[in-house]
Amino acid sequence: MHPKSRPGSQKRKAIEYITKRWDGFTLFLTDHSIPLSKNEAEQTIRHAVVGRKNYYGSGNHTGAETAATLFTIIESCKKNELDPRRYLTMALNMVADGKNPPTPLAHVRALRQ
Repeated sequence: MHPKSRPGSQKRKAIEYITKRWDGFTLFLTDHSIPLSKNEAEQTIRHAVVGRKNYYGSGNHTGAETAATLFTIIESCKKNELDPRRYLTMALNMVADGKNPPTPLAHVRALRQ
């Protein structure tokens, strides 16, 4: 199969790895909905990582959960082209009135109907 590489060598393992998964590695060439790289996902979490470095963690478990929830809501708003500040204001007003706010995705779907 690979006459110029020693069995068990790292080069051989790499070649075998990619040949076994070739269809998956080249799928983005035929299916344009698959991104070429994971840059968008990495950029999405970049703010959370930089924030965590800036404030040296959350201090406790509840703070970490709160930060994770807020980062998720804000990034979901951005992904759905919603103004995060407006959405959070609307959601907090709904909670103050005893109502359950919709998720950012459900909110944007309702706006687009």
